[in-house]
Amino acid sequence: MKLHKISVFLLLGQGLCAPLESAQSADLDRGKLLYENHCLECHESQVHIREHSDSSSIADVVFQIDRWQQELRLNWKVEEMNDVLKYLDDQFYRFKARP
Repeated sequence: MKLHKISVFLLLGQGLCAPLESAQSADLDRGKLLYENHCLECHESQVHIREHSDSSSIADVVFQIDRWQQELRLNWKVEEMNDVLKYLDDQFYRFKARP
């Protein structure tokens, strides 16, 4: 668990949350495809809207994306994780600042 927390901070340092500031930084359609192809196998979108979600911040979502892509040995690049983060935030979490 400690290793995953270190990974999250490293990913945040590499700009994984940049798409939250700029919509052009991530590809929403690619994020949706990656999520549908790799994540929906085990759970449906209801996991993101349940009352007691494991993700109450951007860092939590980043942690879960990194955790599961490592667990599934997907070897996603930061750009792919960015795309999934953008998709999840756009569809479910809405952590990004709205104008």
